[in-house]
Amino acid sequence: MIKWTTSDVGVHPAQPKESLEENPDPIGRVNWMEHLPNSSATNKAWREFIGGFIAERHLGYTDTDETAYWMNGFPKGYALYRHHKTMPEGKPDRDDVYLYGSDVGRFRSPGEFLLHALWLMEGAQRNQCKCKNCTVPPERRRRSGAA
Repeated sequence: MIKWTTSDVGVHPAQPKESLEENPDPIGRVNWMEHLPNSSATNKAWREFIGGFIAERHLGYTDTDETAYWMNGFPKGYALYRHHKTMPEGKPDRDDVYLYGSDVGRFRSPGEFLLHALWLMEGAQRNQCKCKNCTVPPERRRRSGAA
């Protein structure tokens, strides 16, 4: 199990804007965020994926194909959520997972978070992160999906 060395989350972690409770409207449509605790299968899968990357790239372990490395959770102030959303008729409903906490925006996959995770483990020096959320200018983040 690998422990986080730092976090980039300040006093007020970035959190989802959607409701955190299931909220069907009168005809059954929903738009809410479900918190995924460390015990959930999705949370475990994210932490294993990130842990393997950190073990190899940051710690220099060469046995990541044979040995599973896990993160002990997410950095302080981060939380994983599943977005449940009913789409307009004719389109399939959405069920997406996001990692929230950082002020640079949510992360849409463990792969998208990898470079940010590495940056955190290496000391989080300001303006040195190479992840998509940190390198896309703020005015372009919404259009590109980085925020």
